[in-house]
Amino acid sequence: MTGDSPFRPGSAAQPPVLAGREHLANLVHTATSTTGNRRESFQVLYGPRGVGKTCLLDRYADIVTEREWVTVRHEARSPGDPIGAILDRLHDAEGLTRKLTRQLLDLRERWGDESQSLNLGVYRHEMRRQRKEPMPVAEQFADVVVAVAAELTRKQRGLLIVVDEVQEVHPDELGAFGPVIQQLQRRAELTAMIVFGGLPATPQLVTRAVTYGERMAFHAIDNLDEAATAHALARPAKDAGRPFDADALDRLITVTEGYPFFVQLYGDYTWQESVDARSISIEHVEAGIDLALNDSRRGIYLARWNKLPAAQQRYLAAMARLSTGDPVGTGNIATAMGKPIQSLSDTRNELLEAGILTVPRQGHIASSLPGFLDYVLTVADEP
Repeated sequence: MTGDSPFRPGSAAQPPVLAGREHLANLVHTATSTTGNRRESFQVLYGPRGVGKTCLLDRYADIVTEREWVTVRHEARSPGDPIGAILDRLHDAEGLTRKLTRQLLDLRERWGDESQSLNLGVYRHEMRRQRKEPMPVAEQFADVVVAVAAELTRKQRGLLIVVDEVQEVHPDELGAFGPVIQQLQRRAELTAMIVFGGLPATPQLVTRAVTYGERMAFHAIDNLDEAATAHALARPAKDAGRPFDADALDRLITVTEGYPFFVQLYGDYTWQESVDARSISIEHVEAGIDLALNDSRRGIYLARWNKLPAAQQRYLAAMARLSTGDPVGTGNIATAMGKPIQSLSDTRNELLEAGILTVPRQGHIASSLPGFLDYVLTVADEP
């Protein structure tokens, strides 16, 4: 029995089943109605890489497209110009009046001149820079976004603005969304949504930079629980005509730990190993695990390790020597490294902000990527 794999490993590849996220999709269905939940019209999705934030944002876009909304999406890069990019996409949106498209073009040109004069690219990463008076053109950004939302609402449509990788947006530019959210909250009759996606530190960035940002709805996107993992694996395989044996499914649930990228990667390799079989056995799964681990060592594990500064590599190596699976006490890591715990706080926080580590409980940390600390032990220098 042959057939294309029903699993979709890869960056932002849409899985066949968006398991464990149904409640968020339902919130969007509600928020996109004219009598929807206005708080859920302004969302922040945050979590480590590989947990499916971008796939969820894709689903949001699909939902509003079904209602003939305009979707304006920007994936932030540093350096970059998110406000300018959004104005460009708004200008290109279909169904706007000529007057409004001229206003957008004019504002885009003035924003370009102002952002160049402020040399945003130079100070983009100076996160401690004190904000000065609001940028004159940025003050008009809210007015034009609200005008677009009003125009689309009159035509029984709506507007979705998505900014992914929002941790790359400079606070001054991120702050320009505050007046937009404030005005849209006051205009409950307008059908519009704003959604930010980013790494675990995104809530703090948003609440510091965006006026009224604390009133947004914050949703942590994490690993799937066992039931959702089972659904994400079993449903596509069954629909494709090659179901899992019970023990094979249990093994994959355990080894992937609900990490969405691994659910797709391990599922795909297992599927390839079971070609010509009527069902997926434990033997197919074990062979797929070996291939997926080899792929990860040469790919995601290696790339993540090589991007880390030496201080962060040393910290992770000390952590891995204490445990590669269970949460590790931060005090225990400091003791193992022979340093005061306070001297390691910057390194630890940088790893947390980058989504490399998570905090499962107070005083303890864990890897966000299953199996990564096992890999660290194979490549880290001896203490």
